[in-house]
Amino acid sequence: MSQDLCGSIDLLKLHNSGMATIRGVRCMVIPIEGNDLYVTKDDTTGRAKACYLGLQIRQRREVSQFGKTHYCKQQLSKEFREGANPEIVELKKKTYLGDFKPMIFDDSNQAGTVQIAPLAETDVQEDELPF
Repeated sequence: MSQDLCGSIDLLKLHNSGMATIRGVRCMVIPIEGNDLYVTKDDTTGRAKACYLGLQIRQRREVSQFGKTHYCKQQLSKEFREGANPEIVELKKKTYLGDFKPMIFDDSNQAGTVQIAPLAETDVQEDELPF
C-alpha cells in the first residue's frame, strides 16, 4: 500500500545558501559546489538542463507531535563522500532538511491538502551574497 506524503524542506540549511535580490527579483541562491548538486547539460548547447539535489526520506521511529511521520536528509554522492573533508561529510549526514506527514484526502472530492511553511528571508543585494 502506497502512502502519499506532503511536507517541506528548508533550502537555507544547504551550505552557503541564502536569499538575495538580483536585478530586482527575490532569489534563492544555492552554490553548486559544496552542496553536492548534480547538473545535467544539453549536448548541443552545453547549457545547464537540470540541477538535482539527492534526498533521503526516511520513516521516523515515532510520530511527532505535529503528525510528522517521515524526515528528509541530503543523499550524498559517492564522489562527494570520498572527496570532501570527513568532518563536512559527517555534518551533512546529520543535517535534517525537513519533515513529512501523510496527505489527508477530503472524501468529497479526493483533493489533497498541503501546508507550506514560510522560509525566513533576509534582504541581500546582488553584491552582498552570503558566500
